[in-house]
Amino acid sequence: MGDITGFAAATYLRGLAFVQLPTTLLAMIDSAVGGKTGINHRAGKNLIGAFHQPALVVADLETLTTLPRREWNAGWHEAIKYGVIRDADLFARLEARLPLALNQPLPWDWLAAVVADCCRIKAAIVARDERETGERKVLNFGHTVGHALEAVTRYRRFRHGEAVGIGMVAACQIAVRLGKLTPDEAQRLEQLVRRVGRMPGTDGITVAALLEALRHDKKVSQGRLRFILPSRIGWAEEYCGSVEEVLPAVLTDTLARFSRRRPADQPTPKAES
Repeated sequence: MGDITGFAAATYLRGLAFVQLPTTLLAMIDSAVGGKTGINHRAGKNLIGAFHQPALVVADLETLTTLPRREWNAGWHEAIKYGVIRDADLFARLEARLPLALNQPLPWDWLAAVVADCCRIKAAIVARDERETGERKVLNFGHTVGHALEAVTRYRRFRHGEAVGIGMVAACQIAVRLGKLTPDEAQRLEQLVRRVGRMPGTDGITVAALLEALRHDKKVSQGRLRFILPSRIGWAEEYCGSVEEVLPAVLTDTLARFSRRRPADQPTPKAES
């Protein structure tokens, strides 16, 4: 709703002031902040859009009490993203407290701090790069494969945050195979993603379909797909080299990791070095 309203405000009369009133965790910490507005197209996620900053963002944590568990989970994946790309301490706090937040009454002071930290990280990056010509691209960590998953399932199977969670695991596997990230760090990320909760399976999705969707991603530059890859928990940046050699194997591995048909007693595949 925020993206659609923002896009309408950006285009009607060449721009109207509007206020974002996010009522989901994902919107509070991510989509309501930063001025990106847009709508999805059959060819890809958010391919039609504009940059249009809201005049005000009002995030009332009380509204989160109305959310079903799955909407909470979608937001937690975006929070994990911020920890990986810019704040190792935030990631560690999520590792330590996230199970408690999922299964017990909400610790409001802890939640407020997490929301504030995520907003602080995004606002600081956007202030330095509003139009995504440089540093702001780091906010796309997990979104390259995530958007492809959403596109090939016609935006009906995954919540955005769920797709980003799987996409982050894929990005970490690319980083491991390229020697940029240790397998242990990749494993920390995957364990936290899984701890958030079970998500829709990747069954029926093919590598060929994902590769086709990736070719239409707006992050393709000069014919080359750009990925945001972490070098450690707490720091990630754009990788300008080619991932073509490792991408098919990583996609195959990622689809297998999140398949519902994987036997329950089969361990999660270890990251490869």
